[in-house]
Amino acid sequence: MPLQSAFDKLLALDIDRLPPPLRAASLNQPVFSVSVKAAGAGFEPERWPADLPAEAPVDLFGKLGIKSWRDGGSLSPIFRGGPLRPMVEYLLSQPTAAQRTVARAWLETGTPLMLHLYRFQDFSQISEVRWQTDPRGVHFVSACQRGASGDVLGEAMAPMRALAAQVAALLPPRAHIVELACRPDGATRLVEINPALEPRELRALGVA
Repeated sequence: MPLQSAFDKLLALDIDRLPPPLRAASLNQPVFSVSVKAAGAGFEPERWPADLPAEAPVDLFGKLGIKSWRDGGSLSPIFRGGPLRPMVEYLLSQPTAAQRTVARAWLETGTPLMLHLYRFQDFSQISEVRWQTDPRGVHFVSACQRGASGDVLGEAMAPMRALAAQVAALLPPRAHIVELACRPDGATRLVEINPALEPRELRALGVA
């Protein structure tokens, strides 16, 4: 069924399910993870981790499952020294439409849904390139050049394509959108992976 296949594709990209080499290739790793549950039109913490400090130790941003708040126009960072629990509760009460839609894969299958808090990254000097990977190969989608990394992005395109192919080899053999970062020193890292959902799956989710 289209809805179940959409759920399967989304759940497969949960960071807790990614193969260790993909986690190791990622630009960022979760600093804290909070178990959450649905609450009205938003979400709320279900359990607080024992090691969660009262204040943010570094600048942080959150992802609900695999979706950040970027779809709402901002990553909605939690700044260093800010009260962590109140800020987490506020973020969860204000999910984007995309987050509510994607979260269905977790909620409707009884899969634990987590808010992952990552160290905030300043992307003003980091360029990004999106690739579509599928059983036919790796295909360029789009690029965003930023700051000093823009000077080395051309040379980094071949290594980035190779990295996208390596990522794809560790994923189920279907279409994905792989977003990669290029740093000013030319180093490339994995930013995130999203499923390339088919039109029938998008319709089943109610987004097309």
